[in-house]
Amino acid sequence: MDAVDTATNLEVGVYLTERENILDVCQRVANSGGYYLVPDIAGKLKLVRLLADIVSAATYTVTPKDMEFASLTVSQKLDILGTVKLGYSKNWTPQTSGLASVLKPEAVAVLEKPYYYETATDATTVARYQQVAEPVAQDTLLISQADATAEAARLLTIKKTPRFVYTATYYAKMLFCEIGDTIQITNPRFGLSSGKTGMAVNINRDWLNGKVSIGVFI
Repeated sequence: MDAVDTATNLEVGVYLTERENILDVCQRVANSGGYYLVPDIAGKLKLVRLLADIVSAATYTVTPKDMEFASLTVSQKLDILGTVKLGYSKNWTPQTSGLASVLKPEAVAVLEKPYYYETATDATTVARYQQVAEPVAQDTLLISQADATAEAARLLTIKKTPRFVYTATYYAKMLFCEIGDTIQITNPRFGLSSGKTGMAVNINRDWLNGKVSIGVFI
């Protein structure tokens, strides 16, 4: 939790009543702010946050000469969402009995809720894709409303636009690419002729043959 707080200034918290795998807990904490705990090429863990619409200089720049012929494909198309709903400030001990009538009804109404919720909506996307305005909530370990509001808005920016994962087999130049690195792909296929920058989200290295398969989220 300290690593997430230091890197992002997010307020997160988890309450444990029994033994749990520490990596699972850390992943849940990281995911609450849109981060993922992933190993780097040296085997150490690092935090990576999914980014879109990247305008900064890319870590790597690739063209058709850097990949196997015709290996570039659209390996995944993400679902489009016009509304994002996040649960925050989790109530770890919801009360439904009224505590033997000691509490006022308005207090019980608060204490029986498992979460507070924050929603971000793009009405144009909802109408265009004929989606329901009230989506299934994504529960988080965020504590403050401000953080939940910001994260919901960030996720909506990503999800309201068509996004794809472009996968190709690259030559040795890309063997040391890591998840989270940014890659600018220029290719005459898939509308990439002018070049687009995305983030490496999956990697499969073939050290013996000096090749690597990389999926880039754009």
